[in-house]
Amino acid sequence: MYVGRRAGFEIGKTVAILGLGPIGLLVLQVAKAKGATNIIGSDIYPKRLELASRLGATRIVGASKGNTVDAVMEFTEGKGADIVIEAAGSTVTTQQAIRSASKGRTVVLVGWVNEPEVPIDIQTIGVRELDVKGMFRYSNVYPEAINLLGSGRVDTASLITHSFPLAQVVDAFELASRRKDEVIKAVVEV
Repeated sequence: MYVGRRAGFEIGKTVAILGLGPIGLLVLQVAKAKGATNIIGSDIYPKRLELASRLGATRIVGASKGNTVDAVMEFTEGKGADIVIEAAGSTVTTQQAIRSASKGRTVVLVGWVNEPEVPIDIQTIGVRELDVKGMFRYSNVYPEAINLLGSGRVDTASLITHSFPLAQVVDAFELASRRKDEVIKAVVEV
């Protein structure tokens, strides 16, 4: 998928994913399919951490219980991750993503922060010579995405935690917004 191209997933890379909602969990699977050796997943919700572990995360970090940056640095023996994906869409994880990357490596901002501006540590970006990349659209990747799904290397069914008939679409949206600790992906069946 497009994030894989922007990030440069390759065999042997260490990838840290901050935010394990549906997008972060899909990114995890793509990183694994592309050969990432070590995948660190971080989130505040235990259900998402459990699923990340089942989907192939090498290490999971309960972000509400500890410092994500410290955990990434400990796991990488102080170097930081080769590729850091911010998929939570929060100011805190955006800042942590920059501090979790190894020198000369890549940070991809996938999650959308509600504010148009986020304070970031420009000195860390400069001193570590980080490549910070943004993402907005997923164009021209459908054949690759279909291939990953068809081959079984990406499992979207495991992300669906709740299913609703069309008549209950409002209930689906309410549950998804109120119970983020329980809902990974709620779908509305037509």
